[in-house]
Amino acid sequence: MFMRKMRNSAKYVMAVLAFAFVGWLVFEGINDMSGGNLGGEVNPVVGTVGGKDIRFAAWNGYLENQLALARNASRGLTEEEIRVVTDRAWEGLVSLTLLEAELERLDIDVSDTEIRQAFLNQPPPELFSHPAFQTDGQFDIEKYRRFFTDPATDETQLLQIENYYRTLLPRAKLEELVEGGVYVSEAEAWQFFKDTNETARVRFVRVDPAVSVPDSAVTVTDAEVSAYYSANRADFEVPATARANLVTIALQASPEDTLAARMRAAELRQRIVDGEAFADVAAEASGDPQSAASGGDMGLAHRGPRDA
Repeated sequence: MFMRKMRNSAKYVMAVLAFAFVGWLVFEGINDMSGGNLGGEVNPVVGTVGGKDIRFAAWNGYLENQLALARNASRGLTEEEIRVVTDRAWEGLVSLTLLEAELERLDIDVSDTEIRQAFLNQPPPELFSHPAFQTDGQFDIEKYRRFFTDPATDETQLLQIENYYRTLLPRAKLEELVEGGVYVSEAEAWQFFKDTNETARVRFVRVDPAVSVPDSAVTVTDAEVSAYYSANRADFEVPATARANLVTIALQASPEDTLAARMRAAELRQRIVDGEAFADVAAEASGDPQSAASGGDMGLAHRGPRDA
């Protein structure tokens, strides 16, 4: 009964695994076709990393996989999110290409025994939360082992798991190799320990003199003021400044000015027409002080040019 339930869950288990490492498999599987054709057309080179060509088939397959993973996680992508995923996919593909080249250069490989050991003792983390492998809410490794060691298990599923470990284990070996060549001095280790573990408790009381101490409680003599000024004269130096008052008058009359002058002239004319003496109106309203003083009289003027 148990194994029947497990086999019914197989397609879901493999779906989880596929999403966990399909990026690697897609890259490696399609990369094997890098020298072939794509849909009858030449498979062009889209980039070169460390002397190794990345062809369109590998790039397109890897990108489509990353977009599928992103859509599965967010149920839809905006144009900006697609651009971000595309940029990250290219960076990931470059990293994978460099990683594969380094694994090949160092001739790092894994044996069937290593794969078998990892298969039984290092389950893919993506399966830890799968209900088929849990007992009382905890991952049960015995259920995992029984599922994949059952003779009725589909051979295709086992090959997929094997590919998973053939992809993962060489990278783990390379990581160990790199980390094994890193030397950390005692001083660096001690500093790291202090940075991550040292703690301190700080207590303070904030005092604002402007609020806590009234002006009446402080007495400052003229001598103290003078002494402080002499000792800190530079603090009181400011660049020379000047304040200017400016009045601007337009040299050309605006339409509003013309209208106002016409209305004013009409008003003054009406006063004269109504009987007010011209001299009185001129003396009051004239803008020429000389003619205003004489009631607007500008004197006699000869017609035509005057004799010298």
